[in-house]
Amino acid sequence: PPPFLPPLPPSRSALPASNFRPAILQSLASSQVLVLAGETGCGKSTQIPQYLLNVPGSNICVSQPRRVAAITLAERVATDHANPAPPGSANSLVGYKVRLDKKTSTTTRITYMTIGILLRMLINGPANLPYTHIVLDEVHERGLELDFTLGLVKKLLATDRNIRVIIMSATVNMEKFLTYFSSIPHCPPPESLQIPGRTFPVTLHSLPDCELAAGKTMEPIKVSPAEQNPKMSPRVVHRIDEQFIVGLATSLVKRKDGAILVFLPGQRDIDSLHRRMRDDRFLGKNATVLPLHSSLPRNKQRLVFLPPEQGVKIVLSTNVAETSVTIPDVVHVIDTGIVKESRYKSGSSMKELVTVWITRHSMQQRCGRAGRVQAGHCWRMFSPETAPFTRFTLPEIFRVPLEDLILQVFLLEELTNNGAIAILDWLATLLEPPPKSAVVHSCVQLQEVGAIKNTDKGVFRLTPLGFHLAHLPLDVRVAKILVHGCLLSCLEPSLKVAAILSATKTILYSGRGAKTSSEQIENIINNGYGGRKTDHHARCDLAASISFFDVYKNHFQPGVRGSRWKWAKENGMDYDAISEVEGLITQFTDLLIDANFVTRQNLPSHNINSSKSIFLQCCLVSGLYPNVAVLQRPKVTGKGGNLITKDKERARPHFSSFQMKRVKDAGATGKDAYVVFHSKHRTVGVGGEGMLFLSQVSFVSRFALLLFCGGAGDCEVDSGYITLGNFLKLKVGGSGDNIALLVQGMRNVIDNMLTDSLVGNKWEDEKFLRICGTLEKLLVDE
Repeated sequence: PPPFLPPLPPSRSALPASNFRPAILQSLASSQVLVLAGETGCGKSTQIPQYLLNVPGSNICVSQPRRVAAITLAERVATDHANPAPPGSANSLVGYKVRLDKKTSTTTRITYMTIGILLRMLINGPANLPYTHIVLDEVHERGLELDFTLGLVKKLLATDRNIRVIIMSATVNMEKFLTYFSSIPHCPPPESLQIPGRTFPVTLHSLPDCELAAGKTMEPIKVSPAEQNPKMSPRVVHRIDEQFIVGLATSLVKRKDGAILVFLPGQRDIDSLHRRMRDDRFLGKNATVLPLHSSLPRNKQRLVFLPPEQGVKIVLSTNVAETSVTIPDVVHVIDTGIVKESRYKSGSSMKELVTVWITRHSMQQRCGRAGRVQAGHCWRMFSPETAPFTRFTLPEIFRVPLEDLILQVFLLEELTNNGAIAILDWLATLLEPPPKSAVVHSCVQLQEVGAIKNTDKGVFRLTPLGFHLAHLPLDVRVAKILVHGCLLSCLEPSLKVAAILSATKTILYSGRGAKTSSEQIENIINNGYGGRKTDHHARCDLAASISFFDVYKNHFQPGVRGSRWKWAKENGMDYDAISEVEGLITQFTDLLIDANFVTRQNLPSHNINSSKSIFLQCCLVSGLYPNVAVLQRPKVTGKGGNLITKDKERARPHFSSFQMKRVKDAGATGKDAYVVFHSKHRTVGVGGEGMLFLSQVSFVSRFALLLFCGGAGDCEVDSGYITLGNFLKLKVGGSGDNIALLVQGMRNVIDNMLTDSLVGNKWEDEKFLRICGTLEKLLVDE
């Protein structure tokens, strides 16, 4: 029988979802799965989890696609009870779990969390999941982690008759999800509900209206060539007409009828427009301009929900404000119509962050932000009738690398079955399986890293290295840098590198207020980690970032007072990025301890080589391979080199790289030079592809490449040369194959040492130190 339902307070009973409370609970009493379409303003994200509290013994988790939504919703629901208490406090029924932050207690019965946290719990032990109800919110976004979670939840439903699942969104494709969950053995057919929204009328204004209000004509947005996949949103040439937005915002501020929400593509656009508005003669005095994006510290995110310090509140936001996050006093929405989207060319291992038109679904969501508490206005800086909008965003599984997903699938099978699986068959069980070509490419990448091995046609399983990499929720190459940092006893710099590569912003800051000169920057690098004035000079972007991080940490020793944000900015550093890196280092250390790589007690023994950047170089080579490029010098006298990648592409270090000048000034003569890099990005212009840039570039020695690139099968010896991966041919001496064979023997010793360490057979300290000494001498002498 359905549980007793106490009356709701007036503020909650006014929401449309309250009329469906009995139906929701009845559906979950007769079925294990409920697919729910709840329109904007119905109260689905805040109210439905609370209705489930009426089920005796219930313990509810609610997934969100973004951390800002998970935290904000938890804080809002925590104040919804008769006895409000902060999330995670002793008397609160509500908590949250996000990356780097967790607030729960023994009384927590509703836990908001990011989808990545829930996925990790399902992989590590679905049988031990503490929840009776799983609520998957905002499923229309179809992120990679969500699709994987849906597949695991479906498998869980087949074995657990007591678990209940709600799949919900504002505009969910009901038929697709109902069909997917209707084929579970011994599981009742899923049920569905549709809840109307509660919004006030919103007046739509197209581009001519915006131009009339702004008092000027907007620069037209140019469209790039058509996509090969018609389901992908078309790209646009990324150029925001900031002065136009300032003019439009000025006219709206003068109305003084409510807050303004401006949707922008990315953080850089927000920062740039924020500065322009803050310095504007009118807006600077009559408005409070606030940024909102996922990497903003929580204390700054909270400001958008509070009354403005002066005048009218203007919030500059990415698409994080499209769903779940509601700013109640917004009356005007200014929609630029564009968004940043990650894409990946699997054939070239190239990730792109491109600017594209939003979808019609996003257009509708953004418009709905304006009518939550009163009648509102949506100002569209485009004409919906003529712009080439697609209906929905193409699921992420068709747009991004699949290595992490595949690695997690293998880990799941290793923990629950015999480990060897036909990966194409497994992925075919997902809501929408990825293309076969993308899966094959990702498996090749994982084989190059040494994470999986082929056991039969189309069948793979984890290697010992892969098993450990899968326990680290990081980019697989970054995780390999960390693992080798442990094994080569240079853990501290490896942790810093892993955190720097995983952070959402770069440590170096070059915006307004930065007082550091180029000479000061060069001095920090030269005197810092791996600098010119150290024993092991590293020509490495990541070593430079470590140097800046160390300068900050050394300045703010315990007890030192002062504004950390101001000091960092004045000294050319981004405080938010430094704070994120600090948190990630702590998190990654905990991950390594949980994975039994290190213990708190033996951390010092894993840092005996940390001061020697030559060992970090080896870790970078091992982790970033096959992201290797060769310096191509100019053919005639003069300057101007290029970097040639494995795929014979011509590239340059990114303009933010400290190695850009080194490549640019390369002469026609000189030693062979090699680099490893983290990623490559191609600029996209109106005419198609532009220049290829490499990020986080590090010059490395050929012996580091010879000893740490790829696996044993990637190395071939012939006439004094060693060829790596069929593309990198390195001369190692003029005495026949002798030196080449000696190098290969040293490589085998190192491989055996690392493999033994991974399976728990650690070598004796004396033997380990002898190998490290030989390795150091070989690299330094070169």
